Amino acid sequence: MKETGFERLFSIPLPPSSEKIQDGFSHEIEAQAALISSPELIFSERKPTFPSFTIDGAHSKDLDDAIGVERDGNGFVIHVSIADVSDIVFKDSSIDKEAAKRSFTEYYGDTRNKPMIPRILSEDKLSLHEDQLRPTITTSIPISKNGSV
Repeated sequence: MKETGFERLFSIPLPPSSEKIQDGFSHEIEAQAALISSPELIFSERKPTFPSFTIDGAHSKDLDDAIGVERDGNGFVIHVSIADVSDIVFKDSSIDKEAAKRSFTEYYGDTRNKPMIPRILSEDKLSLHEDQLRPTITTSIPISKNGSV
C-alpha cells in the first residue's frame, strides 16, 4: 500500500491491508438506509438549483462537496455546498446514532474507506452526482467584477 505525504510527515502507520476492511453496519441499519426515499423525490420542489461541480478527489465515491459559480449583474455568486445528510437521516435514528459512534469516515491510502453512514446513502442517495438533485447546505458568496467579496 502506498504511503501518502501526511503519513510520512506525522509518522502515522498505515492500517493493515485494507482489503479486509468491512463497513460493519448491522443488518438493521443497512435495511433502514435502503428504505430511505430518494432525496430527489423529497425536495425537488423546495430547493433552489444552480450549476455546480464536485471538488472531491478523482477516486472519491462519496461526492459530498461542490462549488458553483453564477453571473449576477456585473459580478458573480460563488455557491459552496456540502451534502445535507440531516435532510434524510433523522436525529436519534439508528443510522444517526451509528454515525455519531463512528464520528467520521475512515480513509485509507489505497482509495478505500470505512464509511460513517451506509454506502447506499453516502455514495448514492446523498452523493452529488451529475444531473441529480440532492439536498445540500450551501453558502452563497457575492463577488464583484473586481473580485471583492
